[in-house]
This record gives sequence, C-alpha cells and structure tokens, in this order.
Amino acid sequence: MISSTCACPRRWKATRPKLFGLTSDPERLSQVRTERRPGSKYASLAQCAYELRQAEQLYRRRKRTVRQLRQHVDSRRSPPR
Repeated sequence: MISSTCACPRRWKATRPKLFGLTSDPERLSQVRTERRPGSKYASLAQCAYELRQAEQLYRRRKRTVRQLRQHVDSRRSPPR
C-alpha cells in the first residue's frame, strides 16, 4: 500500500488527470491471493477487505476516479472443479 502522504513522481504530473484507481471485491481478491498463498493472512477475507477499504479511502482523498475490476474469464484455463 502506498502512503497517502507520498507525492507522485514529477513525470506523472502531466498525466495526473488521467490517473484512476482500480478496485475489486474482497471475495475475488481473497480467491486470487489464496491461489498464491493458501491459508495466509495475506489471502484472508478480512485482510483483503481491509486493504480495499484503505485503497478506496486513498482514492477519495486524492479525488481519483475508481474503476471496479470485473472477473475476467480466460478461455485457456480450465474451469474450477
């Protein structure tokens, strides 16, 4: 998580109006993280919900547009069993 007090790099100043935040729902984030690190605090639903709330607060403070990520279906992957 990036601190809310950090300044953006100078090279971003020209593109600042184009910057936006991405978010997901806690269940989906937990699912993705569980694939990487099963049983970890990092993958827990509580941790994911906390981190997403923190990110949304940061976006609001910075007055950034927020876009919700949609679940991407990859036809190359096998469906879950």
